[in-house]
Amino acid sequence: MSIQFRSRIRSVADYTNHLSDEGVCCKPDGVKISTNYIGCMEVSGYFQYVDCEVIDDDCLASVSCPELSDTGCCCACKYVDDYGAYVNSIGNNESDSVDGLKDDISFCECSRVGGVWAGPNTRCDDYKNNWEDTFSLCTNGAFRSGGIYDIETADRRYPEGCCIELSDGTFRCDNVCSDTECSEKQTSENSSGHGSHYPGIPCNYDPPIGDPIDCGDENYSTPVNIGGLSVPSNRYSNISTAPNPKERKISRRTRKTKQGNAGLVSACVQNKNKNEYECELARVDYCDGCWLGLKKNGTSYSCNDTDNVNVIKNFMRKGTIGRSVIDSWKIGEYQIAGYYAGIFNYGGEKSPYASLEGWGNKETGEGQAYTLENKEGDCKELKSFTENQYAVIVAGSDYLNSDLVAMDKRKNVKLAHKSSGFDSIRNMNLSLQALNTIKLDYTNNGFGSGNVYGWAVPAQHLSAFIYNQTNNIEFITNAIMEKNNPAYTWTPYKGFYWTSTLLDEIKRNKVAYVQNMETGFVGVSNLFRKHRARPVMLLRILKN
Repeated sequence: MSIQFRSRIRSVADYTNHLSDEGVCCKPDGVKISTNYIGCMEVSGYFQYVDCEVIDDDCLASVSCPELSDTGCCCACKYVDDYGAYVNSIGNNESDSVDGLKDDISFCECSRVGGVWAGPNTRCDDYKNNWEDTFSLCTNGAFRSGGIYDIETADRRYPEGCCIELSDGTFRCDNVCSDTECSEKQTSENSSGHGSHYPGIPCNYDPPIGDPIDCGDENYSTPVNIGGLSVPSNRYSNISTAPNPKERKISRRTRKTKQGNAGLVSACVQNKNKNEYECELARVDYCDGCWLGLKKNGTSYSCNDTDNVNVIKNFMRKGTIGRSVIDSWKIGEYQIAGYYAGIFNYGGEKSPYASLEGWGNKETGEGQAYTLENKEGDCKELKSFTENQYAVIVAGSDYLNSDLVAMDKRKNVKLAHKSSGFDSIRNMNLSLQALNTIKLDYTNNGFGSGNVYGWAVPAQHLSAFIYNQTNNIEFITNAIMEKNNPAYTWTPYKGFYWTSTLLDEIKRNKVAYVQNMETGFVGVSNLFRKHRARPVMLLRILKN
């Protein structure tokens, strides 16, 4: 048994809890896969809930996907007859327009034009009788879900402005549905002209954030790198992308990007000459350094936000962070290049700092609270490490699912140095390929690749500390619900993760400690087995 659910929405938003539920996705080529609603949306699929305990081959076979010849009602920007009337109908984040629906459209065609398909054999008249039914269809259920949404990202009819340069040097604003259509209109009207595409802002519309389109404004035909607000199109040479003056977050329906912030301009701090660092406005894919993203209220950082910019510059220059800066951070907040998890230090004999608490196991076994202290026989820690404290920054997502594999690739691994239970940076010098890959190749928001502020796989006790912190309600609230930087997303841990601490008592066929970051359980694993790795960055805190 399956329950059909329309599976195209314009952007990934936290509309309801059911978006993460597993089901069956019918891809446009007819292939059925097991995934959740969001995963199905990403491949332009048709999602169906299933009444199966396990989604196996038998369950997949029980689901009927639309035939290629099946047609139904489709809501899409392309099918809007009167964009002006649609835009005028918008109020209070809703539209009472019933425009933009078309019958006898196949699932594949509806997906191709970025629309929402109502299902096989549906008729648009069934939705046009009530504007709420139309709006619910066109927002793919977001309107009636009770969740938070924005009409410009949820309603598939929402047009985008295109300033077309005419042959006499003046401009005309036309509503379009994509950058492709904007480029085609510019070519048709004046092949030697250069237009501007405004994703997220229709013509003749005063948006709730920022200013309306002004096609004669040179700011939007001037590139960011020379002081303007436009950025070159990655797809078409005859148009530029012109972000909103308030640099609001823009949804791009025509292409996917590595971070989903393609049209968003924010402050970018990057190295220009040796130890000199400069700030300029840039899109994330034009930033070769640290991209600051969004403030909590959804507006972009600018280079005038000197406190934030200077923290990045100072850290890039020195690789350290001031105590006063750390004191202003809350655990779970996005800071610099990841999520702040608190202050970590060595614990045990001769430590100048109080020992910390973690959740894991000193040896192996079920997760439990324990004090993070060195014990007799452990690796002797370096004084340069034990005398300092570190702000822990955890990457927002996993980097790899891999074995550790020694560089010499011999199964009988022998390592010259003992590993530390505390010092993750020191452990990155172990002759293990995965550690070396992270040390030399991994970068996140401009940080990494062998620099002084590089990334590391957590040592055993740091892993226990991170488990304790990331399961704290304050961390969860700040990272997921009260996001201080909405441009970035925290992905929860899932299953077992490598630590960089080896069980040194075993001389041959080495094993490393692993921790289940969902339960806290600590075990050991052969280096040739595969587990996840979540890099961390340790920011040495300057002493007062």
